[in-house]
Amino acid sequence: MADSDEMAARCRTKRHDHWEGIAHMCGIAGIWGQIDEARVRRMMDVLIHRGPDASGLCIAAAAPGVVGHQRLSIIDPTGGNQPIYSADRTQAIIANGEIYNFPQLLPRLSQQYQFDTTSDSEAILHLYAEHELAAVNYLEGMYAFAIVDGARLVLARDPIGIKPLYYAEQDGVLLFASELKALANETIPNRGSTTLISLSCIIRTECHSCGIAPRISRRHLPPKGAPDARPSSSCGGLPTPRLSA
Repeated sequence: MADSDEMAARCRTKRHDHWEGIAHMCGIAGIWGQIDEARVRRMMDVLIHRGPDASGLCIAAAAPGVVGHQRLSIIDPTGGNQPIYSADRTQAIIANGEIYNFPQLLPRLSQQYQFDTTSDSEAILHLYAEHELAAVNYLEGMYAFAIVDGARLVLARDPIGIKPLYYAEQDGVLLFASELKALANETIPNRGSTTLISLSCIIRTECHSCGIAPRISRRHLPPKGAPDARPSSSCGGLPTPRLSA
């Protein structure tokens, strides 16, 4: 495996060697509160134009949930397929975007964690292992990601929203995707019981094996350099989802 300096140099080269005008995007989608692989695959099919190079699924082991990734291969094209897992496989990430300060984060993180890829998305996973929701305070870039952490699902998006992320709640089940049309195809038949929301914060859901519906908590995305935000029942003026325990 390449050392951290070689990996950082390679990532800088990849970033500056992008084709002119290339769309820097992948697609992510998932469902939480229900194991429905077919439903997630249908959402991924809608997003295939965002990431035609590879696809991957993670079925959560500790909660009813499935997340999926459509990949456009830019950084680590041969080894960076997603989901990317932690060493003990209790956490997994799917992500869309680019972490600009990955070369600066990598030397310190690689002292504590073994990197199985040279993907900048793996750095997010290791930062989350250290800082949980506050990990976003260390990121510079454009991103949207989902982390499966045991019985918890964490969704986050860059503060400006360069990388979109939408979610919907329907009958006690949470769905999310990079594009609204992926959600609309799954929720329009029951539009009356559905809330579609553009993510402008971090949301965290927890599922329990006894079958209780996912519980959701939300945090404002703090400005860069600001202290970690406190949990809030509302975010950016958006309505609070109807999920309840």
